[in-house]
Amino acid sequence: MQSKPNVEVVKHVQTNACMLRFLEITSLSDIPKWYGVTEPISFDFPSQEEIPQTLKLTETLKAADLFESHLQIEHREMVVRHLESLFKRWLTETCLDMNVPEVVTEKVGGRVLPFGSFALGLNIKNSDIDLLCLGPGFVPRQAFFSSFVEKLQAEKAIQIVQVIEDAFVPVIKLLVAGIEVDMVYAKIYRKSISDKMNLMDPTHLQGMDIHSVRSLQGYRVTQEILSLVPNVFTFRLVLTVIKHWAQCRNIYSNKMGFLGGVSWAILVARICQLYPYATAAVVVAKFFKVYSIWEWPIPILLRNPEEQKLNFPVWNPKDNVRDRLHQMPIITPSYPHQNSSYNVTASTRNIMMEEFKRGHNIMQEGFEKKTTWKNLFQQAVFFQDYKHYIALRATAPTEAKHKEWTGYVESKIRHLVGILEKNPNILVACPSLQTFPEKNGLGTTWVIGIKLSPGTTRSFSLNPDVLSFVQSVYANAESFRTEDMQLEAEYENKETYKHVIAAFVERQEESAVVAPERRSAPKRPHTPDSEPEAKRRKTELISGRTRHSI
Repeated sequence: MQSKPNVEVVKHVQTNACMLRFLEITSLSDIPKWYGVTEPISFDFPSQEEIPQTLKLTETLKAADLFESHLQIEHREMVVRHLESLFKRWLTETCLDMNVPEVVTEKVGGRVLPFGSFALGLNIKNSDIDLLCLGPGFVPRQAFFSSFVEKLQAEKAIQIVQVIEDAFVPVIKLLVAGIEVDMVYAKIYRKSISDKMNLMDPTHLQGMDIHSVRSLQGYRVTQEILSLVPNVFTFRLVLTVIKHWAQCRNIYSNKMGFLGGVSWAILVARICQLYPYATAAVVVAKFFKVYSIWEWPIPILLRNPEEQKLNFPVWNPKDNVRDRLHQMPIITPSYPHQNSSYNVTASTRNIMMEEFKRGHNIMQEGFEKKTTWKNLFQQAVFFQDYKHYIALRATAPTEAKHKEWTGYVESKIRHLVGILEKNPNILVACPSLQTFPEKNGLGTTWVIGIKLSPGTTRSFSLNPDVLSFVQSVYANAESFRTEDMQLEAEYENKETYKHVIAAFVERQEESAVVAPERRSAPKRPHTPDSEPEAKRRKTELISGRTRHSI
């Protein structure tokens, strides 16, 4: 009968194995003295006491079932290869349709390159795949969003979710074998696109249209980040921690005025630069310590911006007035350098700063063994933090129109937050990342939590603020909006929203490790007593005919 191994011996072996792996990855021959715009804060190697903290952290992430299996990773890689094959065949067919010389058609090439979290190697479950499609200069952008879309539609395993050609970064959204994929297109002014082309060379940007530059930027930023961290292994683990934490705390959304994947990656990479030999657990602790006291709007930079005479707009607060107004500048490391967090408002910045401070306190207790990693990932409960709410409801007559309309409205909610912040009676305006879709699929509601300024006692109206927002949304959507695509707004408080709050809190407690945007929303209550009153408030808030006080 085989005896059970001694627990302490196992822990000792695991600790030393982890140390050996760390030293292997961070050998002095592999790492320059330092990265970044400043010298590191500490060159210290990890102590024997710090290694077990990283082991516990990894076990916590595994218990949350965040990581994909090898088979799931291979499935993703297969999806990428399939889309690459389709894209290259489409390029060849397009050349034939355009009567391009045979010698050019044979060498046209083309590339499909992952960027974002998949390219960073995070391998997190349920994450999407971002793909850059690279074509030659003579293939028009319009063809990518027309004939290539038709080629994708002919594939049984591919579902076209949405085609957004007029976005800041035009994109095709797909669902391929259960995986969400975003495909963007960039064309380089060459006759052929070879696998040996160095896309980090800024001279390739010469003559590019702005949409191609923005599309290519995702790939270039991803590669720059990987090249600017001293230890990729530690960076990936820490970024997984921070992304999971941000999702649990409801602050992971670039569209809603918080931070998106690129911004979180840059923030983590900067801490890795400052503590190049630290373990993942220590880097996480330093992450919260540094950013809990960071004096914004001092920008976060991974490298000094490079100057190129290509006339593309870059983040430059000295010359650009708008750049001076950015609340939380986090600058991309590749040219043309941009602020990846330009959507952040004063309210969302303050909310994130509070979360950084909360994380710092938990990490201090954690290293003193007064708490566990699970405390860091405790799910935030939006409806416990606010007494007042504005509910926005977007409706449309068909599913296709509803998808287009809600996507547009959601991208503008941060503007309403900015309007509300200017009201002297409002201290904080915070959008919930949870949406409330209706069962028929033709209506969606968003909620903005409001905290009043200290000493606010008199009644006041939010009608002008909300009315100006609704009118602005309608005006800017004239190119595609029809009269049956409506946006309504109403004021709610905890009493009138108590049924929704109860269902929301119950669901969060049951699935605390699930990212908030992945959950299904509870049905909004409709009671005979409250419905007429809700309709009256909605009418008043939109029409502005009467003043409705909080």
